[in-house]
Amino acid sequence: MNFQKLKDTLDELVRVEHTPGVDCIVYKEHEQIFRYFTGYRDVENKIKTDGNELYLIFSMTKLITCTAALQLLEQGKYSLSDNISKFLPEFDKMKITKDALKDKSDQIATGAGG
Repeated sequence: MNFQKLKDTLDELVRVEHTPGVDCIVYKEHEQIFRYFTGYRDVENKIKTDGNELYLIFSMTKLITCTAALQLLEQGKYSLSDNISKFLPEFDKMKITKDALKDKSDQIATGAGG
C-alpha cells in the first residue's frame, strides 16, 4: 500500500494548518501497516516528535462511534443512503417546512420572538 498521499496530508496539517504535531497509525487485521509522525512535541523549543509522545484525547466516544459505524458499513449492515428513521423511528414524523424556517428567520431579523 502506498501511503504517500496520507503522509503529504499529515505534513500539510503541520506546515499549512499550523498543527503542532501529528501521529497517525493505520492497522489492518490487527497489524500495524503504517505509522507516520511529524511536527513538534514542543513548538517553542523546536523539539520534534519522536513517536513516544502521550496524547490527551478528549471525547473518545466520537472516535469509537465512528469506527463502529464504518465497520458496520463495511459489513453491509446499512447504506449511507438509508433514511435515519430506519434506525431511529422517532425521526419518521419529523417535519421541517420552508414556512417554519422563514418565520424563524423573520423573527431573528426583526428581533421578535426572543
